[in-house]
Amino acid sequence: MRVVPTLAWSLADPAETLDARLVPLLSAIRAKSSLAAAVADRGLSYRAAWGLLRDYQHKMGAPLVELERGRGARLAPAGEKLLAGHRAATRRMARILSNLAVELGPPAEREVGAKTAKLTVAASHDLVLAALRDALPAAAGLTLALVRRVRALLVAATGVVALTFIGDR
Repeated sequence: MRVVPTLAWSLADPAETLDARLVPLLSAIRAKSSLAAAVADRGLSYRAAWGLLRDYQHKMGAPLVELERGRGARLAPAGEKLLAGHRAATRRMARILSNLAVELGPPAEREVGAKTAKLTVAASHDLVLAALRDALPAAAGLTLALVRRVRALLVAATGVVALTFIGDR
């Protein structure tokens, strides 16, 4: 399982992490132009969303959303600014945060779906290559296929061989 860090916002004074539901709610309000549609989209109750917006309006000293009866909802300048800052920060941090990801779980789980490369070697005879093939662990992601003697010349002629060794002992 891959675990990726995410961007979180905090109030500077007093230090308090913003509720993780706030930015997605503001984004939904911007997209839907309705608090009722936004809460349905985000899976929040109307009461919880209203309380969240009220609490952050009080904490930030400015409304995040403008609600008008019969006209829906739209983001206030503070809400637009927070959402624009979040989009910009997310865009700039996306690559950095994904590079900080951590793989959890046993190695076998992490390697599910890993591709295996196949190396075909045509050789008239070479005990070292056979020993190498037998020593390659499956976890190396490489399969070594050996084609010997006369067949080696035929396979080499097809062009599907990576290496060709033909010679005397």
